[in-house]
Amino acid sequence: MVITRVPTPLKVAVSAGTVNYSAAVVVTANLAKPLAGQIVSVYAQSFGSKSRHLVRIGLAGSSGQLSVRYVPSYSTTFTVDFSGDADYQPATAKVTVDVRAGVAQSLSGYAASTYIGKVRVPPGRRTGAGERG
Repeated sequence: MVITRVPTPLKVAVSAGTVNYSAAVVVTANLAKPLAGQIVSVYAQSFGSKSRHLVRIGLAGSSGQLSVRYVPSYSTTFTVDFSGDADYQPATAKVTVDVRAGVAQSLSGYAASTYIGKVRVPPGRRTGAGERG
């Protein structure tokens, strides 16, 4: 007698497909409701990385969901794994979150003096026409 396991309906969703640098994203694994209480693993793999790392392992809640908050530094692919059980086959689902580059701006050093002819004009001094003395 051959026992056939049922395909596992596993989905993964994210709170946003694109986030700003240093912004958090919520990754939600969704198993079918009959699989509530089963173990689910969530992995993250940053763009350019050859390995993935475990973000969370836990039991799917009563609705079949497991969520985790994560702050990606780079565009990241999240993989959700369910290893299967006696009735359901193993399953994997993936989703990618793009991260916008962070841009910072700052001033440093000092303001240089300007010269008009041989006359030095200090920083912050207006040089426009009609200036009073």
